[in-house]
Amino acid sequence: MRLAKGPRPFEVRLFALAFVTSASIGLFRNFPGLDVEYLVWQSSFGQITFSRDALIVASFTAFTIALIPIVWIYFLASSRARWVVMGFGFLKLAIYLFVSPNWYLGLFRGFPGLITFLEPILIFVALGMLWMPGMKEWLNPSGRDARADFE
Repeated sequence: MRLAKGPRPFEVRLFALAFVTSASIGLFRNFPGLDVEYLVWQSSFGQITFSRDALIVASFTAFTIALIPIVWIYFLASSRARWVVMGFGFLKLAIYLFVSPNWYLGLFRGFPGLITFLEPILIFVALGMLWMPGMKEWLNPSGRDARADFE
C-alpha cells in the first residue's frame, strides 16, 4: 500500500479528529478509576489475575488498536477500510446501547460524565463522515492506480 497523496478533504480530517478524540476519551477514562476498571476486567475474565500495570497496558493497547482505522483512511485512503470501520463502529455503539444502557446518564454527572457521554457521539460523527461526498471522493480508487491497494 502507498500513502495517499494530496490534501485531505474536510470530511476525512473530521473523521480522524472524531475518532482520535473518542479513542483518547476511552483511554483516559480508565486512569482515574483504575480500581473500577479492575473490577470490570476481573468480572469479564475471572480466570486471569490483573495488576494495575496490566490494566494500563490493556488500555493503551485498546487505544493503539483504535488508531488503525485512522491510518487506513487518512493516510492510505483504503476504500475497503470503510466497511471494516463501519462494522466495528456499529459494534462499539451497540455495546453502549445494549450492554451499558445508562451511558447517557453521564450527561448529568458533571464534567467527567460529560466527557464519557461524548465518546459514543464522536463515534457516531466519525461513522457519519464515512458516507459524506468528500470522503467518497477520497476513498474512490478510480482517480489513482487501483493496484496501489495491493502492493
